[in-house]
Amino acid sequence: MGQNTNGDAGAVRRPDGRGAFRNLLEVVLAAAAAIAAVVAILGGLQLWWNLDRTTVAEVESMIDENLSPGATTDEIVAFLDSKDMASDGSVGRAEYNSVLLDSGYPSDTLIIGAFIYDTSRDLFITGDIQIFFILDEDYRLKEYLVREVFTGF
Repeated sequence: MGQNTNGDAGAVRRPDGRGAFRNLLEVVLAAAAAIAAVVAILGGLQLWWNLDRTTVAEVESMIDENLSPGATTDEIVAFLDSKDMASDGSVGRAEYNSVLLDSGYPSDTLIIGAFIYDTSRDLFITGDIQIFFILDEDYRLKEYLVREVFTGF
């Protein structure tokens, strides 16, 4: 064993606190760096998700470019298929749809519904676009309603 040369035979050396402070500072700096990295990654994901976002205005423009008032149900379904929009193409009524009823459409309004999924994304929320093609009594396009809906994950 080595010899104690400071003349304090058997004395216990106590830390002066600087080493403990230095260790605490390193832990705090490491935690701050980790938090900054997580924030940067989440910010990058948010930016990436929004670059690929489809908006209601884009969908409305797409419909205006491809379908005119008076379009037949076959033309509507062909449009939906060509754009890979989710729809079974069947004609239904607005009777149980609160969105249409709340928008003032009578319950016997003829509709074809469609969805475009995952049009936007946030950390905890996914956005989809819902489309209602409103038909007249001859089953021709009268107007449409497009809205964004949000769900968790």
